[in-house]
Amino acid sequence: MSFPNRSALTPDAMAADRRVQVAYARAWEAVVETHRMEAASFVEALAPLVSVDEALDAYFREVGGRIERAIAV
Repeated sequence: MSFPNRSALTPDAMAADRRVQVAYARAWEAVVETHRMEAASFVEALAPLVSVDEALDAYFREVGGRIERAIAV
């Protein structure tokens, strides 16, 4: 999420680019944390029925998570 040639940017543009990167990272962290909490609840609910791995597989099938999110959670 950065410009291809950062050296051509003005200091103000570089600062704005950095703020966008930080905002994106914070948003990604919030999404991952939400999925982590939801996945933990899902696994706990299914604990009497299936293994943790099976429950996590089912969770990501249901929510349609991308592989990057699945790895992060």
